[in-house]
Amino acid sequence: MHDVWINEEEGVEKVKPVIYILGLGPGGAEELTQDQADLLRRLGKMYLRTMDMLDTRWLTEWGITLHSFDALYEREKTYEGVYLELVKALIQVAKEEGEVVYGIPGHPRVAERSVSLLEELGEKEGIEIKILGGRSFFDDLFHSLRFDPVEGFLLLDAYTLTRERLNSRMHTVILQLADAMTASDVKLTLMERYPDDYEVTLASRLGSDREKKLILPLYRLDQERDWEWDNYTLLYLPPLGEEEWYMNQFETVRQIVATLRSPGGCPWDREQTHRSLRPYLIEEAYEVIEAIDTEDLDALQEELGDLLLQILLHSRIAEEEGFFHVEDVIKGLSEKLIRRHPHVFGEKKAKNVNEAWANWKEMKEEEKKAKGEGGKEVSILDEVKVGLPPLIAAVKLQKRASKAGFDWEKEEDVARKVEEEWREFQEALSVEEKEEELGDLLFAIVNLARFERLDPEKALSNANRKFRRRFRYIEERLRERGIPLNEATLEEMDKLWQEEKIHPASSEKKQE
Repeated sequence: MHDVWINEEEGVEKVKPVIYILGLGPGGAEELTQDQADLLRRLGKMYLRTMDMLDTRWLTEWGITLHSFDALYEREKTYEGVYLELVKALIQVAKEEGEVVYGIPGHPRVAERSVSLLEELGEKEGIEIKILGGRSFFDDLFHSLRFDPVEGFLLLDAYTLTRERLNSRMHTVILQLADAMTASDVKLTLMERYPDDYEVTLASRLGSDREKKLILPLYRLDQERDWEWDNYTLLYLPPLGEEEWYMNQFETVRQIVATLRSPGGCPWDREQTHRSLRPYLIEEAYEVIEAIDTEDLDALQEELGDLLLQILLHSRIAEEEGFFHVEDVIKGLSEKLIRRHPHVFGEKKAKNVNEAWANWKEMKEEEKKAKGEGGKEVSILDEVKVGLPPLIAAVKLQKRASKAGFDWEKEEDVARKVEEEWREFQEALSVEEKEEELGDLLFAIVNLARFERLDPEKALSNANRKFRRRFRYIEERLRERGIPLNEATLEEMDKLWQEEKIHPASSEKKQE
């Protein structure tokens, strides 16, 4: 029986069009129930996504006329475009003929995007969609590849594969490796989580008389020239062993930190507090900066790990005290990034960097209002955090004041200010006065650097690096001459200093 519906324009009852989505299993006639076979014989024709999907000889022998959408694969640029046009065509046929059978390999509910589109658009068009069983390819998949899904099973699509969707502890099957280029993209993504030589299995048309499988190392995935790539090619990856998987997981390092802080853990780690860790956080951040400045990517990887350790330690201490844990930190960051990028995650637009920055500032101001800070009379300098390193803070304070118009007009004025502060330093008598005047002098020099569009932090870092190099040169030359460092004269050391200055002894000169 078909549903009866009212055509509002004509005001008469009509039989509601229906599309039967028939699951054909691996493709043999024996997969059909008697009711399904009767339906096929009654309608005498069936639509297929592609004629290459399964063995259709028995359908021809039954006298079933077959129509396919193979032409769409040539015309449309994306698979989503193919599926959308296919669905529109089926809906049109259903409206014209009343009943349509659409044949699907396996089960209609498994890995078949066209089915979900049919249900979505069919309902809007007043089309009834009926799903008619079919044996899923899962049965043949589990049997042929010999694993039990209860151990953990992940099914992914090659066209939407990302590193974040992978779980290397599960049996993983990736569908639709349609060509070598897709296989190459999949391989590169997988090699971020799996060893290059990890054994994987290429397979196609499992459970049919055209089944084939090939075991190979992951790095050769896109190099198998004899393999016939098509939409039915899939890739199977067995779970990684515990040792292979364990060390590259975020949860692993979190648990290690928790163990260090627990009874029986490390005595040093257990006694740390937020305040005692403060200098280490600063030190690790600067070591990251040094790795960046020297363009040492191996060091950068290691130093980022050390910096992450500090974040995990602070998060663990807060968790033990009942305030927050690292997931709260991650959640807060995720929400902030989404909130402050409305031009990416919302409806606002940003055509360039300036517009993106304006969006960021606008959202930041809204956050302040939400926290109850919007109506307060605050200083424009309050955004410069007190805990910043003094040199960085000096630059930021000067820039903020400059935006309000409080700044020198000419570089010559700044230079005179530096000279003035130098004289005041020389004239200071007590230690306290000298310290204060030294601070004023350094602040004035930062101002001079700002006017010259120079980064004083970078300049001082380069000077430190240069001093290290030259002093090490002195140590090495003295060692070669058998002269202990503490017995060398100032004249000897200065001569070596000048020697290295004229002929730099290391490649560090390039970074200065």
